[in-house]
Amino acid sequence: MHTEIVYAKSPSMIDDGCDHTAVIIWNMNAKARARTGSPFVPAPAPVQVMQPKYDRKATTGKKVVKKKAQKVDFPASKLAAVMLGKTLSYTAILAALDKFHPGHAMSRRVLQTRVLAMINSPFVKITRHETPVPEFTLEHVDGQFYVNSERTLEAMV
Repeated sequence: MHTEIVYAKSPSMIDDGCDHTAVIIWNMNAKARARTGSPFVPAPAPVQVMQPKYDRKATTGKKVVKKKAQKVDFPASKLAAVMLGKTLSYTAILAALDKFHPGHAMSRRVLQTRVLAMINSPFVKITRHETPVPEFTLEHVDGQFYVNSERTLEAMV
């Protein structure tokens, strides 16, 4: 069996819209034709069955730029003060932040990352409750956690 790579006519082309079945079968039978001594048979051309499909991003000519995460330098001490001793979901934590620290500019995704960092920290005692909506109870935060989080914020600047 003979295999061969078929390259697209353009790097932005997703599908050339051709039916390559006849070409593939011709390649599969090439060894049998050579073995039996059959006369040369030219390869069939692919049959156009639909319009080619192109990558929209590549055809616009614009370079795709990934969005960078929004930098939020909201102190861990304020986040811990809002959460301490309460059982809260992400939505409830954001609501409490809106109430006590308006303009905190922390998105849900950033909050999830910060809570995950608290869960993974040996200096924080936080419990995750496995309910349909995850809830967290912050029981204790060691002072070393605040020192480490401040260093991380300074390093990011």
